[in-house]
Amino acid sequence: MNITELAISCSCIAFQALLLAALLWNKLFRQFTWFFTFLAANITVSLGVLLFRNKPRQYFILYWYGDAIVTVLVLMAIYEVFRIVFERFYTLKWFPWLFPSVILGLMAISSIRGVLHSKSTENLLYAQILSLEIAAGIVQVGLFFLFLILAKFFQLAWKQYTFGIALGFGVSAAGDLVAFIIRSEFGTKFDPAFRYAVPLAYTVGAAIWLFAFLWSGAMSQAEITAPALTPEAVVTELKQYTRTVKEILKR
Repeated sequence: MNITELAISCSCIAFQALLLAALLWNKLFRQFTWFFTFLAANITVSLGVLLFRNKPRQYFILYWYGDAIVTVLVLMAIYEVFRIVFERFYTLKWFPWLFPSVILGLMAISSIRGVLHSKSTENLLYAQILSLEIAAGIVQVGLFFLFLILAKFFQLAWKQYTFGIALGFGVSAAGDLVAFIIRSEFGTKFDPAFRYAVPLAYTVGAAIWLFAFLWSGAMSQAEITAPALTPEAVVTELKQYTRTVKEILKR
């Protein structure tokens, strides 16, 4: 690990530590329990990786298994945000199964891909961890674009904490996803790009989270945490856009 990598890693840890303190200070860890747990775990793993960076065996074990735990917590944090924003949709019988089904589907596809690309039992385990990270990255980017569409068409405030979390995950995952796909396809050929792109993308995401929580401070608690959508509002908005499209096509 060179000076540049060390500086990026330390900056990322500092941003997350400040955010963790903000969540504790404002008692928001009660509402964003999984996001808080994810931050705490990621800081712990990151510090461990830095401490054992000159001990290859310990570094290797902590990097892979710690990364697997953090990735699972990322999925839980995203699910938590999704539930908050779409809380009123959970009265629909089919809706609670939507997010888990997408996660399981992506994990199954990624898992099969990992099996096909692995050459040994040990490589299979690491391939599965990498596949899990790719699936989590797709979910993060997908959630970001979903919230972007919602903000555009339903005039939702980006100052809500949930939207800030989604934006940070989306930005960090975009860099991760490109790097992971390149590495899984071409191996270590592009290792330098992988080493810088992943921590840098995540550092930007952590900075976005910190900014979002600080920036949202001017708004009331109700405005920044209330569920953003209702099924009725979505149906009304979709009908309006459908009528608009039909009128355009008739011309």
